[in-house]
Amino acid sequence: MNKKLLIILYLVFVYTNAIAQDYRYTVFYISGSAQINQTKKYTNLSRGMVIKDGQLVRLKESSYLILFSEEGNPVTLSIKGTYSFKELKKKESLSKESLTISYIKFLWESMTESESEESNGATGGDTRAAPLMKLPPDSCLIIKDTVVLTWGYPFTTNAIYLTLYDCSGEQLYTIPTHDTAYVYINNEHHKNREISTKWNVDLSSYPNASRSLFLFSFASDSLVKDINIKLKKLRKELVFDDILNHLMLATFYEKNRLYMEAINEYKKMQTKYPSNNNIKQQYSIFLKRCGLFSEKKGVK
Repeated sequence: MNKKLLIILYLVFVYTNAIAQDYRYTVFYISGSAQINQTKKYTNLSRGMVIKDGQLVRLKESSYLILFSEEGNPVTLSIKGTYSFKELKKKESLSKESLTISYIKFLWESMTESESEESNGATGGDTRAAPLMKLPPDSCLIIKDTVVLTWGYPFTTNAIYLTLYDCSGEQLYTIPTHDTAYVYINNEHHKNREISTKWNVDLSSYPNASRSLFLFSFASDSLVKDINIKLKKLRKELVFDDILNHLMLATFYEKNRLYMEAINEYKKMQTKYPSNNNIKQQYSIFLKRCGLFSEKKGVK
């Protein structure tokens, strides 16, 4: 009986040890310089690299590193030093949920989801997207009193028709135009309810039933207040390098359906850091989710 128990305990130990050795971290974000020891030499870490048990991570002065465990938990390193695998696991267990952590997780999940789609041959873009309508993206939340509707103009000398509908799909009015933009002003405010409008741009003043409709919603007064409180709290937690701070803000805007603010944040990043691949990749992922990206043409 004791012999059988020892065998069982031994097998449990072997299995547990095998799992522990297979546990790994994946590099999500690097600012500055970080290295890993491989075959007795240190080599530079890059995004997507894997760190396994037995390896050491060396972080240089004024650098920042974010790793993700197999369980989807982030580990952040910002202090110069050498970290063992055991220390990484300890930092993971001590990490606390916060606004920034939740947005870092969102960035990580969107990146891994996008890479999975690419490896499976999936293409980006929202199949609901109409050929003419551009901004604001479908289901966008507006926190100002005005929104500028924009669309592409087809190769025709005839007028095109902008039609607006209430949230139930009932037609409000149709405007013939040769322009590519229209300023919509919200004259109605509500304390606790969003005010939603659908719109369409078509070559015909009588679009068919299968037409694509985009929706935008003016936020209620209480929601605007709540968003501003969360944004203020998030800004206080932005202690990363400048690029990651901007990415956190863009992610905050996206998760709150403030797609126009997210687009503006990405454009700021592109202006400041035109050659940064992290920004290019995340912006591309964001545009695909909003239906604003075509594999053949890029941004619509």
